Amino acid sequence: MVNMKDVARAAGVSQAAVSYAYSHPAKLSENQVRHIMKTADRLGYAGPNIIGSSLRSGGRTGAIGVMVMDTLHYAFTDASTKCLPARRNSPKPPSGDPGAYPHPPSPRGRGP
Repeated sequence: MVNMKDVARAAGVSQAAVSYAYSHPAKLSENQVRHIMKTADRLGYAGPNIIGSSLRSGGRTGAIGVMVMDTLHYAFTDASTKCLPARRNSPKPPSGDPGAYPHPPSPRGRGP
């Protein structure tokens, strides 16, 4: 996996210059930005990871993590449908009520 250091080395610039090319291109000349971007494309560098950068700087990512031991349990289905926003193209239940969908069977006999 190609990282910012690899792009900087291949382009013959500093890591700060690569960072500026992505986050503050006005701080560099157009030729420098073009050269860095061409080098990054040639190497397959996709750019800085926004979530990683946010976590490193102590910022918020806006992501919510959910750990589920058994996705077949009906309690998870209820909770997740109530917490998560409805997707624009998601199918609507016949009655318009999200609780109208039948719940998956409970995993009886399974567990610790």
